[in-house]
Amino acid sequence: MVLLDAWAYTRPLEPGWTWDRCNPLIAATLEPDARIDYVFVGSPDTRARGHILAAELVGAQPVDSIWPSAHMGVLVELRGGASDDGVVS
Repeated sequence: MVLLDAWAYTRPLEPGWTWDRCNPLIAATLEPDARIDYVFVGSPDTRARGHILAAELVGAQPVDSIWPSAHMGVLVELRGGASDDGVVS
């Protein structure tokens, strides 16, 4: 079985740090930026369902000066779903 890192597949030139010192909760730890959150996806089926379309970070900005978490999440959009041309995320 082959699993693809969805971030590296869609954004190979971006580090995608999910543990980022721009967040004061992380800056206080004195640890370096890192990507600690991943979404791994298997190969698409014969109708391309499961093909990775996009990846983005979520929780990457504070809301009303409050960070939602110590680290960011990864949201991935995949081709597929209920219909042949549907998209699920």
